[in-house]
Amino acid sequence: MKIEKVFFNLVLLIFTDLLKQYKQESVDIVKIKALMYYIKSVKIARFAYLGLFLLLVLFICMVNGFLLIHVAFFYYMPWSRDVKLLTVFVLGICYFFIPMGIYMYYASQRSWMKLSKANELMHKVLDKDV
Repeated sequence: MKIEKVFFNLVLLIFTDLLKQYKQESVDIVKIKALMYYIKSVKIARFAYLGLFLLLVLFICMVNGFLLIHVAFFYYMPWSRDVKLLTVFVLGICYFFIPMGIYMYYASQRSWMKLSKANELMHKVLDKDV
């Protein structure tokens, strides 16, 4: 009778330990899947951002008449032709590279991962301090 009770407790202990391990593995799998869906949603948001940015570029192209103001302004300024040309050239470079740099920074995957804190979440899920 006592041996049966000890055997039953041993089997119960082994079974409970197996269930705990299975439960932990199941929770880990669910966390990893949730992380995958979160990262996919960040990717979708990034593509939506890129689409909106392209719409903004089209809007900027439509409002490009603003540059014509500069052309007219430099046409009537009493500067030499070389100074006017250099000024228009420098402004053109600034108008191109400054927005391009801002776009490249905000459209990069690294920025989106940092902005959404997906890296931190990934490290929390995948790194365990056991």
